[in-house]
Amino acid sequence: MRKSSRILTALPVLILLLAGTQNVFASSTFDFSFSGAGITASGMFTATLVSGTEFMVTSISGMQNGFAMTLLAPGAFAANNNDIFSTSPFLTLGGTAFVLSNGTTAYNVYFNPGTASYFECNSTSPTCNNGQGTPVTFSLSEVSQVPEPGTLMLLGSGLVGLAGVARRKLLG
Repeated sequence: MRKSSRILTALPVLILLLAGTQNVFASSTFDFSFSGAGITASGMFTATLVSGTEFMVTSISGMQNGFAMTLLAPGAFAANNNDIFSTSPFLTLGGTAFVLSNGTTAYNVYFNPGTASYFECNSTSPTCNNGQGTPVTFSLSEVSQVPEPGTLMLLGSGLVGLAGVARRKLLG
C-alpha cells in the first residue's frame, strides 16, 4: 500500500516535468519571404529556441527565383550565425546563409542595425560586409510549435507504466 501512495504522489510531479520538457525542447516553424531587385524568395525555417525570442535555424525549405534553398552551417559564409528572432528585427548582422540548387554560390540574408535595413549578398561579390549586397524587404512569422520531444517522453513514460503494471500482475 505504501508503494501505491508514493507512486500516486509522484505522478503529478512527473506530468509537470513532461509538460515542461515539451516546451523547452520544442521546435518552431517560421514562414519567411524577402524580395529586392531581381530577388524573390519565400519558404519555411525550422528553428530551435535559444532563449527569449532568439531561435537557431536548423533547416530551410524554400525557393529563391525558382531554385530550392539549402541551409549552410553557421560560419560557412559571411560570418552567418543562422539566428532569427520572432520579433523585429528578425535577423542579426550575421544573418542566415544558404545555397541554391542551381549552383554553388552562397547567399546570406542579414539585418544591418546601422541602417535598419535588410540585405542579401552572395559569394560572387568580393566581400559581404555591413550594408553591402542587394537591399531586400524581409518578413517572418511564426507558424507553430512542434512538440516531438515532449510527445516521445510522454509515450516512453506510458510504456514504462504499462511495464510496471504488467510486472505487478505477473509477480502478484
